[in-house]
Amino acid sequence: MPRSPFEILNVQEKPFKDRGFGCVLVRNQSVMMDSQKTALVTSFEIAKEEQDERAFQEEENNDPSGSEDDVGEGESSRSEKRGMKRPLRNSHETDEEDMGDVQSILERFKADISKIVCAKRKRLEVDTKALLQVTTQKLEQIWQTEKEQRNMIQKDYSQHFLTIFKQWDKDIQKAEECKEKLGKLIYEQQKVCQQLRLIQSQRLNTIKQICEQFSKVNEEMEKKNEIVLIKSQNEIEKEFLAQRSKIRLDSRE
Repeated sequence: MPRSPFEILNVQEKPFKDRGFGCVLVRNQSVMMDSQKTALVTSFEIAKEEQDERAFQEEENNDPSGSEDDVGEGESSRSEKRGMKRPLRNSHETDEEDMGDVQSILERFKADISKIVCAKRKRLEVDTKALLQVTTQKLEQIWQTEKEQRNMIQKDYSQHFLTIFKQWDKDIQKAEECKEKLGKLIYEQQKVCQQLRLIQSQRLNTIKQICEQFSKVNEEMEKKNEIVLIKSQNEIEKEFLAQRSKIRLDSRE
């Protein structure tokens, strides 16, 4: 049995879809194949009508004794056959001829479709490879650009961080130096304070000793003065008594 153009197209379409070029490419190819199917079916119907018309003309040429009614009926039947997509045949020979013609037409369609599909397939493969190359190049360019940008950003921030860390180290060193200096000053001040405390304690002791000596000297002086005063009073009393007695003696004489 001869295959219809739909079967031929389906046979040619299956291995092409199994190649795995992606959903988008297969969808585009399906759209193209649908348009090709429509065009091929239309051309097949036109060729079939032309073949039926040629067969009808050959029958009229073989039967010249026909009447005008037969001619009119032939023309009407021919117009009806032109409007029909699949005219019916009653003769076995006509069916065999039609089958041979249809088979030859289908073979030509098959060859043309195979060529078209192969050309489309090659073109699609070339376009796919070119698209993959372009996409790969774009991705590599994007990746390279992003890599350069990352390197630049990393370099800039690394320099900033290094500068900040260096300043931080310097500040820490200065703080340590100030801490050491402050510790030394505090230690020296503590020593000075201790020395001052010792000096003050020594001076206080000296003042206490001087005060004690002063009090002792005052006491001794008071005691001496009392003794001298007592002696002086005694001597004065003695002299007063001596003078008194002398006066009495003089008065008696």
